[in-house]
Amino acid sequence: MAQVAIVNETVFPTFNNVAATGEDGKRWSEPRVTEWIRAMTGDIDFVTDGITVPATSVSLNIDIALGVAYLKGYRVNIPAATTVTAAASTTTYVFLRLLKDVDGFITSAVFETQASIIAPADAMLLFSLVVGVGTITATS
Repeated sequence: MAQVAIVNETVFPTFNNVAATGEDGKRWSEPRVTEWIRAMTGDIDFVTDGITVPATSVSLNIDIALGVAYLKGYRVNIPAATTVTAAASTTTYVFLRLLKDVDGFITSAVFETQASIIAPADAMLLFSLVVGVGTITATS
């Protein structure tokens, strides 16, 4: 399993909260926004814009396009293309994953590649890459 950092990504809401107060009341807070997103999406993970890959690659590297996804009630903005590397001669699965700190707060997002189709915690499957000895022969 390999993780590739996404440069300058934003994950909203953050654990810092919009108005760091002890009272939620009628204030706009990130936990409330997360609850709202989950309620509106039915807690379904999806891509709304971009985050695509070419059909093939002449190497084991492939660029994932910029875009926006909703994952576990969080909006993940990927502002630039990110390159991931597939393992040779196997099917490689690419996931978008949220990373958490020791307290369980979301800190960032990464693209994670692995040989198993079983999603890691806090992740969604984006693509499968069919890989030959030195090239990516198909994506889906």
